[in-house]
Amino acid sequence: MAPDPSEGKMSPPTPDIESERLTQEELDEKPWKYIGYKDFAKFMSSDDDFFAIRRFDRLHTRVLLYHQARISSMEEQLDTLDQQLSARNAEDVDNGSVREDVSERKDLIFGQISNALVEYDRLLCEHLRLKTSPEAPKATVGHITRWLSNRNHPIDSKETEFLGCSDLISASPSQKAPLRRWVEQAIIIPSARFLNKSSKRRSQDLAGRIHTTTLVDDAPLNVLASTTIFVAAMVMLIAPLWILAKVGSLDGKLGIITAFLMLFLGILNWGTVSRPFEILAATAGYSAVLVVFLQLNTPPTP
Repeated sequence: MAPDPSEGKMSPPTPDIESERLTQEELDEKPWKYIGYKDFAKFMSSDDDFFAIRRFDRLHTRVLLYHQARISSMEEQLDTLDQQLSARNAEDVDNGSVREDVSERKDLIFGQISNALVEYDRLLCEHLRLKTSPEAPKATVGHITRWLSNRNHPIDSKETEFLGCSDLISASPSQKAPLRRWVEQAIIIPSARFLNKSSKRRSQDLAGRIHTTTLVDDAPLNVLASTTIFVAAMVMLIAPLWILAKVGSLDGKLGIITAFLMLFLGILNWGTVSRPFEILAATAGYSAVLVVFLQLNTPPTP
């Protein structure tokens, strides 16, 4: 047997693309080759604020309607069979027993209808579960759009059109107050980029040359937010008591109470993720406390 010419020869080593030092020009020229879906998926999975995916409401509804029509047709067939087998001139069939049922009705129920209902119920439950998922925040869509733009659009434009759809959802969206989001965007992230001291900073490109994504650890910010809310609550309870004691006129005291109520309402609205009825209930409770302070600081009339 003639020797295999490939024996004894080592196959050429596979180039490790991730270890290559790519130039910025190469990355800009062929982002679809060096970045592509592998880095796009890495970016979207790196943080909840970067994850957004379509729910496909229209397609889910279309498929459910198809299964509904198909099952409805089977239901009509079953009703027709029941009427035929129950007719006076029909052959005597025990319609009160499943075991003795030898008609095609048994195969229709336990075969086609049963399997179709299982598939229909599964799709319906999954779709209803997805319908309860919260919509992806606009900030999340903005993060993804900027990532693509900063890397010269490494994903085909047709395959990023989903970012403009109205059925985008986020699996685990971060519940952050508007004030906290503003602090992160306007203060924390710019400061971290300037000082290069963010607690968690990642580069999403292969060569390590594109540094446009800054991730900040939420744990210290959560502690800071909780501490700030606690201090604000203490101030909102103690400050009115001392201020009302120094004001003599009733109109002045009512003005102070109104100012603190508006401030309290603003803190709850912009500094927390409370729902409207929770904000209203908390404001009503706080106003009751201020009224008690007013009575304590109002001398009895002679």
